[in-house]
Amino acid sequence: MQYYPVEGNFQLYVNSRVLKMTASNAWHYVVASFDGVNAKLSVDGGTPVTGTATLTWPALVTSLGDRSTGGRTFSGRLDEIRLSNVARSDAYVLTSYNNQNNANTFYSVGVEES
Repeated sequence: MQYYPVEGNFQLYVNSRVLKMTASNAWHYVVASFDGVNAKLSVDGGTPVTGTATLTWPALVTSLGDRSTGGRTFSGRLDEIRLSNVARSDAYVLTSYNNQNNANTFYSVGVEES
């Protein structure tokens, strides 16, 4: 997964398949997933861009901030990177985004019960 400033988008590469989503130069919650057949790229909890792909593994490394050719190094900050061994649902991604985007409005705590 990478951010490509020339095109102003996030890109997810799964072998020869590439998914792209346009994004501004600001903080974003970006999620990429692959379940063995379906690749998804979501920005800020929105509707993901999807596509099917076949993964050649382990011939390619997992790269964050650049693609496997190494020619586009990321210039910025990555925060709270999570890797999972399952593809998360769209609902999970949206809930995680809402929690990170504004934790104060994500939940409320009532009066303690006696």
